Amino acid sequence: MKKLAFVVSLFLTLAVSGLSAQASLMLADSDNKQAIKQLTEWLNNRGTPVTISDSGNYLLYKDYEDDLIIALYPKMSKLGLDRILAYAYFNGLDQSEGQGKLYELANRLNTGWNIGTFFIDDDGALGVESQITFVDYIDYVEIKNFLRWFGAAVVEATSQEWLDNYLE
Repeated sequence: MKKLAFVVSLFLTLAVSGLSAQASLMLADSDNKQAIKQLTEWLNNRGTPVTISDSGNYLLYKDYEDDLIIALYPKMSKLGLDRILAYAYFNGLDQSEGQGKLYELANRLNTGWNIGTFFIDDDGALGVESQITFVDYIDYVEIKNFLRWFGAAVVEATSQEWLDNYLE
């Protein structure tokens, strides 16, 4: 009976450790492009659809519910994954209303929202950058919650009344 209990407990321990291994991903080396490939496969296998950009330098996560695309840039260090940068750009928010007005909008968003850094890119479009940091491994629940939070925060920030005034 003791042998059976030991075998059952050993089996359960291995099963639980196997589940936790599936819920997290260890990335080694300092190769960002290799990390992109591994992260893409890992997220897709867990039901979070992402694609690799044409340049191969980042992943694209499409939130169809909120009509939002988030670019994800894994950043590796000598010790493995350091962080993932997340970028979102706002459709229709460029310098067509004037450069000063767009910079004022970015400053107001930075003052009013603590979700990352709002900025004007080299092409004159408004975007926001945030990041999630890691120690040695990625936990699926953590990254899934980050994507959900970042997407919802971006949608909320862009639905404010003063943002609508900019577009008029």
